[in-house]
Amino acid sequence: MDINNSGFTQYNWSPSTGLNNNEVKEPVATVSDRITCSVAARTPNGCIATDDITVTVYHTPTYMFQMRSLRMVAVIMISSGLSLLG
Repeated sequence: MDINNSGFTQYNWSPSTGLNNNEVKEPVATVSDRITCSVAARTPNGCIATDDITVTVYHTPTYMFQMRSLRMVAVIMISSGLSLLG
């Protein structure tokens, strides 16, 4: 369903959990894993269309290594990049 150029003016996203507003065309979703949302869109003339979208969040594994010396302890975290904490 093309909700951008089809004359739809009302929207209802379900489930609304994690959405900033379930009655707008493009809600912002805050999810931690995977969610499937359904949308029902309506035109001013009463035509209704429905569709689903699945959002999947892929988590990058985090690895921790600890190096010890006489004067310094450093923790290296690798998570889609390299960070040094010391």
